[in-house]
Amino acid sequence: MTMADEEENKVDSEDEEVTEVEGAEDIGEDNEGETEEVDSPDAIESDDAQSFDKYQEDLADVLGYAKQISGRLEVLVPSLLDTADATNSAADVSRRASLTLEKGLNQVQKRVQELDEASAKSNQLSGYILIGAVTILVLSVGVFGFMAQQLSSKTTQIDAMLVALSKRVVNMNSALSLFDEINSTMNNLAIEQASFSDAQMSLIESVKNAERLAGAIKSDVPEAAARRVATETAKVVKDIKNLRNDVGRVNKSVSDLNKRVTTQANSLKTMQGQVGNIKALNADVQSLITLERAKYLDVLRRQVALEESRELGEEPDEEDVPSVVSYPPIPTQ
Repeated sequence: MTMADEEENKVDSEDEEVTEVEGAEDIGEDNEGETEEVDSPDAIESDDAQSFDKYQEDLADVLGYAKQISGRLEVLVPSLLDTADATNSAADVSRRASLTLEKGLNQVQKRVQELDEASAKSNQLSGYILIGAVTILVLSVGVFGFMAQQLSSKTTQIDAMLVALSKRVVNMNSALSLFDEINSTMNNLAIEQASFSDAQMSLIESVKNAERLAGAIKSDVPEAAARRVATETAKVVKDIKNLRNDVGRVNKSVSDLNKRVTTQANSLKTMQGQVGNIKALNADVQSLITLERAKYLDVLRRQVALEESRELGEEPDEEDVPSVVSYPPIPTQ
């Protein structure tokens, strides 16, 4: 309980005493009126004198009480005025602090909203980039598969050509072996008919003609087969060169595709790093809000302690108590 409350209680008790004295005077007057009707004139005069003296004494007491009350009121009024001024100043400080805090929180909320919007845009952009990279990768895989299929079909054709060439070589070898067998047969026939040379001259001439014909056939057939083999071999070599060129183009396309995939992967890593920086910035903003809230509560505690010390009439410690909470500038990105 403060000194102002004690003085108010004293004034109330004095007012109650004054009312009791007035009530006692009224009762005394009533009793005197009743006794006037019964007593004699002398008794009435003596009672009037006594009541007048008593009234003067009561009046003097009332005036004394009134002076005491007025003196106490004069002492109490400055304290009440100081208390009212302190209350008004505290309310003003609280109002300014609340306005400043509200402005600071609005600024922080705006920055947080901007950061959220930037994060959403970066996430959307990274999604678009990822979709584009996947699309390019799928298309590249499709092109590579198509080229691989074409290469496989050409390889199959070359294999078929080689099989056909090998079959032709086998047939040519079988024909040559057949001609060798015919030559050996004719030689055997010439040896067997040597003893009949005189009787069968015509037969010998026919055999010689057959031998010359066989020799001509033997010399003509290998040359034609060799020319045909050379022609087919040149075609095969040309097809192999074309196949090598196609394989080189496929390898070049695959290397370009690998370079593009590497570039897209680096872009995705860069976007992930930017998202990590935004998350760290959000954490810094949250910690800044917590710190400033603690500072504001500390300032309010100091103000409350100062007001209590003023109400108790104590001298506060000389230290600078800020009336307005100031926030440090938030770095923009």
